[in-house]
Amino acid sequence: MRTAAAIFDITFFHSLLVYCIFQIHLVKLYHLITHIGNEWDRLHYQWILGQDINNSTVGIVGFGGIGQAIAKRLKGFEVRQILYTGHREKPEGKSLGAKFVSLDTLLRDSDYVIICAPLTKDTEDMCNEEFFSKMKKTAVFVNISRGRVVDQPALIKALKTGTIFAAGLDVMTPEPLPPDHELLKLPNIVLTPHRGIATVETENTMALLAAKNILKCLAGEEMLHPVV
Repeated sequence: MRTAAAIFDITFFHSLLVYCIFQIHLVKLYHLITHIGNEWDRLHYQWILGQDINNSTVGIVGFGGIGQAIAKRLKGFEVRQILYTGHREKPEGKSLGAKFVSLDTLLRDSDYVIICAPLTKDTEDMCNEEFFSKMKKTAVFVNISRGRVVDQPALIKALKTGTIFAAGLDVMTPEPLPPDHELLKLPNIVLTPHRGIATVETENTMALLAAKNILKCLAGEEMLHPVV
């Protein structure tokens, strides 16, 4: 059994937090204010410009339950376009206002690229140097899937060289990162410790769902959200 249904909403809000952080460039603002003290006149306006979520194109790689939940909730933020890619076009895409495209098209056109695809032999190290080279220089990369989907040295290089604008990761390799890891030194990345679902409400919902499934299993009934 699984409790994935309980995490769809909070995973979206974790992704939204990353959007908001880079919309007004909170990472750089925090870095600057903690290093320059009260010399706010050094905060030159053009250095700290972020980019809007509204009127942006959001690309979702992997359009399962979480990917669809993200698309559903993005509609309220007046994004210009929602793109998705995967093995095939899904009927839910049309009702959610999302367009099925090739991976290359998604990377070329998206301002935000969100990785929701499961880790498989086909997706391991999928986000490599070639992948990042196809993204916009102004794009933000978000991974809420698994760390091994990303070639981390390639991501670090892309962030250092300005190949992409920024990144937000809830998953990485290894977990936890060693304290001297290169990802921890970058000013244009947000990292969270694989706890993007960490709210009281979500944990309670997951525990309740697990308990219900145990009772259903003991009673010989069909479980909720079985793994197939």
